Amino acid sequence: MKPETKQFLRQMLACLLCLLLGGGIALGAVWAWMGEDGRTLLSAQHLIAQRFVGDYDETEALHGTLGAMVEGLGDRWSYYLTPDEAKQVREDRENAYVGIGVTVNQEGEGGLEILTVTPGVRFADGDVGDQKRVTTPAKAKELGSDYIVVGRPITQANDPVAAYTRCKAEFVD
Repeated sequence: MKPETKQFLRQMLACLLCLLLGGGIALGAVWAWMGEDGRTLLSAQHLIAQRFVGDYDETEALHGTLGAMVEGLGDRWSYYLTPDEAKQVREDRENAYVGIGVTVNQEGEGGLEILTVTPGVRFADGDVGDQKRVTTPAKAKELGSDYIVVGRPITQANDPVAAYTRCKAEFVD
């Protein structure tokens, strides 16, 4: 064997040993960082993957595990939320709750303000247009609506100011 080939093989062997040693050190560091509890969870996951008969949702299993861990703390104020649940809670806390015809706002310390909103308001003598269900400003008031949504009867009127004044008079006065 040529001396150049021997030197090349020695260098390759040294590189391979360095890679193996570095990988072993990194693996040992991760193993130590995980701790006994982390290794137990990893072993449990491995056992489930190897021995569980049937299909299961890994994400659901993870959320169940995390929920059980938080529940195991014994703190009645702590709870686990899935990412979807956490997103919903954030949205609920940041925004008003809005649905068709009803708006609920959080008011003060724990109070809720429920407002009814009536869309599709038209004048009794006006055109229904493309609306499937309509009511008049007076009927919305009679039904206890807090707000009404009036669009085209005002914006498309020959005299929008007069239409607005009429609508306000029927609803407010």
